[in-house]
Amino acid sequence: MGERSDSENAMPARCSRSWPGFEARPWPGLTVVILVTGLLSPSGGQAAAAIPHFTDVTASSGIHVQGLGNASSWIDYDGDGDLDLFATNSDFPGRNYLYRNDGGVFTDVTTMAGLKSPALRSVAWGDFDNDGHPDLAATTYMSGDHARLFHNDGDGTFTDVSALAGFLPSSLPWRVAWADFDRDGLLDLFQANLSGPAYLYRNDGDGTFTEVGGAAGVSNSGSATDAAWSDYDGDAWPDLFVSDDGADHLYRNDGDGTFTDVTSQAGVSDNSDSVSACWGDEDADGRVDLYVVNIGGFGQPVANHLYRNDGDGTFTDVTSQAGVGDVGDGRTCNWVDVDADGRLDLFASDHIHVNRLYRNNGDGTFTDIAASSGLANPFDTFNATWGDEDGDGDLDVMVVGHDANALFANQGPTGGFLQLDLVGTRSNASAIGARAFLALGHRSPNRTVQGATGAYGQDSLTLEFGLGRAPGPFRARVLWPSGTVQVLTGLQANSRVQVIEPG
Repeated sequence: MGERSDSENAMPARCSRSWPGFEARPWPGLTVVILVTGLLSPSGGQAAAAIPHFTDVTASSGIHVQGLGNASSWIDYDGDGDLDLFATNSDFPGRNYLYRNDGGVFTDVTTMAGLKSPALRSVAWGDFDNDGHPDLAATTYMSGDHARLFHNDGDGTFTDVSALAGFLPSSLPWRVAWADFDRDGLLDLFQANLSGPAYLYRNDGDGTFTEVGGAAGVSNSGSATDAAWSDYDGDAWPDLFVSDDGADHLYRNDGDGTFTDVTSQAGVSDNSDSVSACWGDEDADGRVDLYVVNIGGFGQPVANHLYRNDGDGTFTDVTSQAGVGDVGDGRTCNWVDVDADGRLDLFASDHIHVNRLYRNNGDGTFTDIAASSGLANPFDTFNATWGDEDGDGDLDVMVVGHDANALFANQGPTGGFLQLDLVGTRSNASAIGARAFLALGHRSPNRTVQGATGAYGQDSLTLEFGLGRAPGPFRARVLWPSGTVQVLTGLQANSRVQVIEPG
């Protein structure tokens, strides 16, 4: 599956999907951009961005997640172009919430959709059967249970197809994350278990999955808490980082169905109790960097770690000089451009400290702006999920946890934006694993479609780029999981574009 040349993939972009029963709808107030292939070159300038301000809009939004929040995720489950919210709590016996976005006001459709039970611990959305509708994978709180798979029927309802999928029981099922690890165009599922071996389910393409974790070399018998997929070495094969209550693991995808544990030689050995991890190219050098969140406790604080990718298969721990250690009792993390300046900022939460929102200074250091932006609280956030839920171009956040479950709208001021909705044809339909590079001045910020994000949840599948004050037009390059390379030109600021994979 080698990469094709740009000329092999020359084709006009389309603004509709080709799956039966799906009718594309225009997104109000957004510019439709015609895409053609071309050469990638720098475009636009960069100016310092103002600190954004976040406002709690939970009461007016119609969202009312009760109790001890646990998981959250943004997903356009009904294909109408706006982001819907799925969230869970961990109160006994626990419950789930599916909120349909009706133009900025949310309606609880959990029971109607068939997602009221069982109570779910972690969630990950991905179109496992490539029918154009995102499906939901999840774990429950029940010891000895198997993972759950809910098929999106395309009519606003879901069907539990877990029994057909063939998932195995686990004493403590914990985290699920989608990726097409064998690049056959079908989404596979990794399941981290807090007790016993981890599972890697290969998608057989007929609604069933085969567990191949042992043969693949990723079924470490530790206490796995989170899984984060990314192509850290740039060979087009998705690699896997597993955070653990003991020793973490970085598995390099060897491209033949097996993985090699390269944790020590890569320099990301962390023997602290890790609870979540997230990948993002924070310095825009084309190589994804890794942030690992550690849990400590009163009297035994431990630091989180930022590992900068050196590009030769190794990482350097730059936590101290970057200023993102957040010593305490960590929970979750997200890489997100909160001020739309084109640089990835970092959100991290903590059990014994307020939230951190580390603004990327562009020189390898970060400044915590959580208090000044209005995101320091609520305290003890278990999970945070980012996406443009109100369609104004900047990124909003749903936080769930111990103290409160709240939706914070990003009120800016921010720079311009560009949003890309990727649709796979040769690749999986959700485009999970696809990576887009934007030419922005002398830098090339890039974003990857993630099959899970941070602890328990998932950010929006839309790729969101801040543009600062660069006027455009812009050019971008998309690397699809199939190996296809697609170059886009004529991209305008403040627009949202659907990009369909050639072929």
